[in-house]
Amino acid sequence: MAALKIFCALVLCVLVVEPMVTTAITCLDVKNKMKPCIKYLQNREALPGKCCAGVRALNKQAKTTPNRRTACKCLLSEARSIHPRDDLAVNLPAKCGVNIGVKPSYSINCNTLT
Repeated sequence: MAALKIFCALVLCVLVVEPMVTTAITCLDVKNKMKPCIKYLQNREALPGKCCAGVRALNKQAKTTPNRRTACKCLLSEARSIHPRDDLAVNLPAKCGVNIGVKPSYSINCNTLT
């Protein structure tokens, strides 16, 4: 019985502490997660499952304001270099079943994200 109580206490600690432990997103993280999407965004192939997996992983990692802002800035920078088709880029989160909370746009001010 004591072992069960200790186990439950540890699980509770993990549930409480784990959400507080965050890792800062880097542009390399963003680039790696979005790499499977490049050909799709350039209209050179169908939407690959790995692309949506990356979109979902990035959305999951970008839960803090600093991470959301960093991800936003990195995505805008990447978009300038890969020249995606606008309609494909704007609709990618929805196609992957992800709600990012803002309308994707090239004119977004990343510093206003919360």
